[in-house]
Amino acid sequence: MDATAMAQSLRQGDFSAAELMAAAFAQIDAHNPRLNAVVAQWRERAMHWARQFSPTGMTLDGRPPFAGVPFLLKDMHQQLAGELHCLGSAAWRGRVAKDSSVITQRWMAAGLLPLGLSNACELGLKPQTESRHWGAVHNPWRRGLSAGGSSGGAAAAVASGMVPMAGGNDVGGSIRIPAAACGVFGFKPGRGRVSWSHEAEEVWRGAAVHHVLTRSVRDSAAMLDAVRMRQARDADAPSCLTAAQRGAKPLRIAFSLAFGPGQVADADCAEAVRATARRLQDMGHLVEEAGPALAWPDWQAQVEQLMCLIAREGVSELVAQGAKRVRSLEPDTRLAAALGAAIPARRAAEAVHDWHRHEKAWRRFNERFDVWLTPVTGRTGLPLGAFSAPDWQVHVARWLLPWIGAERLLSLPSVKARRHSLWCHVPCTPLANWLGLPAMSVPVHTSAQGLPVGVQCMAGEGREAELFGLAADLERAGPWGAPMAHSPCQL
Repeated sequence: MDATAMAQSLRQGDFSAAELMAAAFAQIDAHNPRLNAVVAQWRERAMHWARQFSPTGMTLDGRPPFAGVPFLLKDMHQQLAGELHCLGSAAWRGRVAKDSSVITQRWMAAGLLPLGLSNACELGLKPQTESRHWGAVHNPWRRGLSAGGSSGGAAAAVASGMVPMAGGNDVGGSIRIPAAACGVFGFKPGRGRVSWSHEAEEVWRGAAVHHVLTRSVRDSAAMLDAVRMRQARDADAPSCLTAAQRGAKPLRIAFSLAFGPGQVADADCAEAVRATARRLQDMGHLVEEAGPALAWPDWQAQVEQLMCLIAREGVSELVAQGAKRVRSLEPDTRLAAALGAAIPARRAAEAVHDWHRHEKAWRRFNERFDVWLTPVTGRTGLPLGAFSAPDWQVHVARWLLPWIGAERLLSLPSVKARRHSLWCHVPCTPLANWLGLPAMSVPVHTSAQGLPVGVQCMAGEGREAELFGLAADLERAGPWGAPMAHSPCQL
């Protein structure tokens, strides 16, 4: 069952919340030892909540949409008061949250019962979930392969049936990348849709957002309806769930398979896009191959700079809090922070200013097309450790940085090769973040090796409902990729 069906069954009295919570822990016991998706479990607290839960008197219209459903928070800015919260890092080992985050409060107000933390990489900086503190998350479809990142623990937990829904967040693809790798549905809301905290409604101009990973489109749509911030332009807009139930009107859809220099999707990812384009055309949409006129190398270099600035902020926060374990940070995190500190203020300001130039390119494209269809990742079956440089290389790079500067360091052949490899894997997911656009990963395809392959759909600002209608149509048309056919843990 998905979360919606679980909540309905609880309301009907088919089983108790305590039975459902016990079943979730049984699934974790069965599958987590081989996946490492869940890094903290709050059994006593979660079972207490479940035993206290009662559906008595709940009506279809008056109840929280997911009342009594087990849920996982991500170890990345999704705190529960009194419980562990480490940001995937040994530098924060043992840190206990004093207060619950805004998004945690809203999810619980929607009826969800948190039972633990899902695995996340250090500071959420990588498209893989492999921290030295928590260890690597294995893909539920094949051990030894990456579950994606940084919400890889959440994606693996949902794909393997531990929980029907889990929290994620996304600053460059961290919901969509693991959703594609693990074969679940991952939606990234647009700028300002979900409040980040009491202190800051948005982080990084809305590039960083919270939402959930799910097995069904309706769960994701209903959850966004429950927590999203209403805006003036939404006065007459349908809810995301209503849009999913109705489906999409005929849309103008463009698809792309190539991005920056030499960044072309592999055969499986390209076929996933082409097959989806054909299906959408059969549904009555106007489909053609096209893409926004972006200066890809410039844009990608700016994203790299901004991610290094995020790393610098994370390390600065640690230092400001008087932490004694800065040296416990992973070497590549410390290198990224050092690169962020070495970026001249003028260059950082230029990167932010250039967002406007990219926004103009997108708006010109969006005048012709409603939705842009792309691969989520350019490669399938990424092995664990694919983006982990040996420590000695990282230490050499940090030693060289003060002598040759950030620009020359990033231009060294070995560093350029690693950067190119990374962009070949995730060529365009960060674009939705930096432009503040809604985007989703839909599990519509299976590779020749039997692995799930997701495709990304990106739409204009404020068009979340439109994307949910499109996703629901694809879900109903079926069959979805491997994830919907059977449980990966049965393979």
